[in-house]
Amino acid sequence: MSKVRFFAPENRLAEAVNQPDGLLIEEVIGDADMVLTRAVGESVEKIDECLASIDGLASDAAPGQLGELYQAVREVAGLAGLAKLPDLGRAAHTFCSLIDLAQSSGALPQDQIRVNVDVLRLLRRPERFAEAERAALLDNLFWVLEKARRTAAA
Repeated sequence: MSKVRFFAPENRLAEAVNQPDGLLIEEVIGDADMVLTRAVGESVEKIDECLASIDGLASDAAPGQLGELYQAVREVAGLAGLAKLPDLGRAAHTFCSLIDLAQSSGALPQDQIRVNVDVLRLLRRPERFAEAERAALLDNLFWVLEKARRTAAA
């Protein structure tokens, strides 16, 4: 019979707070905020790089390039949450669903690609739009996806 060992992970915050010459909680929180702010900035920079890559892939999206396009859009979807861009994340997820559908059916019309890429670009700067406008953009993307699903099913 084998032994099972249980252990608790190291809690560096608790150790830092409990040290007599350790950091004050306000300092620890301030340091964490700086790290998060830096991570948000890095995520936004990476999103911009991905969007540039998506533009290049979208300009001549041959069926063989749909996988690369999917990976780039998926990366935007993943980074959007950390960058505090939830609408961009939703738009990217919708675009991923459309690409996934296209991979099974064989092709993705250029107009559908362009609409999705343009919306990703617009939602990268959400402060330019009111919440209702961003919601309308997302609704339109969802409509494009649903139309593509109906077409593929027919």
